[in-house]
Amino acid sequence: MCGSIADITTAGKRYRKGSLWIIAAMMLIVLVIIRVTNEFFLVGGLVVTVVFSLLCSIVYGKAWEAVARRSPRQLAKFYLVAGTLRMLAAVLVFLVYALLHRDTGTLLGFTALFAGFYLVLLLFDCIFFARIEKKFKQLK
Repeated sequence: MCGSIADITTAGKRYRKGSLWIIAAMMLIVLVIIRVTNEFFLVGGLVVTVVFSLLCSIVYGKAWEAVARRSPRQLAKFYLVAGTLRMLAAVLVFLVYALLHRDTGTLLGFTALFAGFYLVLLLFDCIFFARIEKKFKQLK
């Protein structure tokens, strides 16, 4: 990767901004669905999902910036390790939620919400960073 510090900072900001918009849009869609279907028991799961998604996106974006600045040749390892850590954190959050809420309906709703947010953000990460890597490789 051959991007300048300014390019890396800009890309990090764009990543966090894009993640925030995706999370906000998905949250609003789910809130409308909850309101229309009167499934208000899903609000707690939505809050957990949104907070987890926001924290992961912020940490992932800042960590990517740090690795891209200091050791850009290690970005392939970063993507692997960061993805694994995010998955482990997601499993941990899911297990804690499952232990606290044993109601089947609540747990199924949370699983759908959590998996939906996780997969959409994973797809966003893949597309965003593939484009960034392609752009920076063209600068070489």
